[in-house]
Amino acid sequence: MGKFIDTNYYCYNSISECLKHKRVSKLEHRQLLSQKTRLLIVNKSSGEVLKTINDIQALYLYPLSILDYCKSLFKKRLFDFSSMTTINIINFDSSINYMDRLSNLDLKRLSNVEIEINEKFSNNELNQIIELMSYFSINKIKITLFFKTINIPDEILVRLSLLCDFYKIMMPNILNTPEFNEFKRKLEIISSNKKDTSVILIKSYLSINQNDYYEETINIFEQLNVDIFQLSKELIPINEKNNPSVEQNIQDHIRYLEKKYNNSLGTRFVSVKDISTLYYPRFELDERNSRKCYACIMKPYLYKDKFLPCRVNKVVTDIEGWYIANLDNNINENNILKYGVTCDDCASIFENDILNEIETTLEKHKENNVEFILEMEG
Repeated sequence: MGKFIDTNYYCYNSISECLKHKRVSKLEHRQLLSQKTRLLIVNKSSGEVLKTINDIQALYLYPLSILDYCKSLFKKRLFDFSSMTTINIINFDSSINYMDRLSNLDLKRLSNVEIEINEKFSNNELNQIIELMSYFSINKIKITLFFKTINIPDEILVRLSLLCDFYKIMMPNILNTPEFNEFKRKLEIISSNKKDTSVILIKSYLSINQNDYYEETINIFEQLNVDIFQLSKELIPINEKNNPSVEQNIQDHIRYLEKKYNNSLGTRFVSVKDISTLYYPRFELDERNSRKCYACIMKPYLYKDKFLPCRVNKVVTDIEGWYIANLDNNINENNILKYGVTCDDCASIFENDILNEIETTLEKHKENNVEFILEMEG
C-alpha cells in the first residue's frame, strides 16, 4: 500500500485521511530519494484527483520537493520575497552581513539555502560561511552545500559537515589516479561528521576513459556512506562543434550498474536518460516550453548582494541588466518583465514547465479548493 503525504510532510494511508489532516507520522525526508513519488492535485471537498504528474524529479529538487514550490503558486504579485523557496548563494561576499540583510526581508517560505563552495575561498571566508550556516540552522532552514571542491582544510571541513543537510559534491574525472586517494580521505571526514539525516551525493561527468572504474568506485563510496553516485553529462563547450558518440558497450555497462546498484540500502548509482553522446546539447526554448519564469522568484541565485533569475551566461555577464532585486529590498520590475519572454535558453526548464502545468490546473479549478498531495509507492 502506498502513502499519501501532505504539504507539511505528514504521511497518511489514503487521500481521504490526508485531506482530514489527522497527523500521525512524519515523512523521513530522505525517503523521497528511494521511493517512487508522483504529485496529485486533489479537490479538497470531494477528494477527486484533478491532475496527476509523474515526473517530479525528486533528486533534482532535494532536499525539498515539488510540494514546497506548489505552496508559492498562490502569490499573484509580479515579485514577492515571501515566494522564495530556495536561495542559491553563488558568490559569497565576505564584506556583506548576510544575516542582518536577509533578516529584514519577508522570507516566510524560505526552506532551503544552497551555498557554493569553491577553491577561491580563504579560510576566513569559509569561517564566515559557517556562521551563516548556523544562522540558517537555528531558523530551521535546510542547508545544501554545493562543493566544487572538497580540498579545503580538514578542521573547516568538519565544521561544515556538522551543519549540512545535503551534500552535492563534484568529483573530477580522477578515478584510478593518486588524486582520488586524497578525495576519498576528504570524503571520509564528511562521512564521519555528518548528521544522521544528511544525504551525500557525488556527481561526476561521463568520461569514456573512466568506465572501467565505476563499479569499484561505487563499492568504495558504499563504505563511506555515500547515498548517491550520479553520473551526469557536461554541457557542450561553446566552441565545440562535435558531440562525440559513446560506444554501445559503455552505455550497456552504465545501464547494468544502474540496475545492480538501485537500492536504498547502499550507494545508489544513477545516470541520465541519454548517454549516447558525451555532452548535453545547448538547449533552445521553443513553443512547447513555458514562457513564464517561476524559478526566478522561487529559487533565485544570490550573487554578492543581488538576486539573479538564473546563472546562464548572458545573465552572469550582465548583472545590472538582469538582476531581480537586491538585499535592500529594491525590486527591479523592468528586468523582471523580460524573464521568460526574451530568453532564448533556460537553466530551469523543468521547474518552469511543471509549475506552469500546475498553475494551469489551478486556474481551471477553484484555487482555494485544491490540495497538493504526494503519493509514494510502497
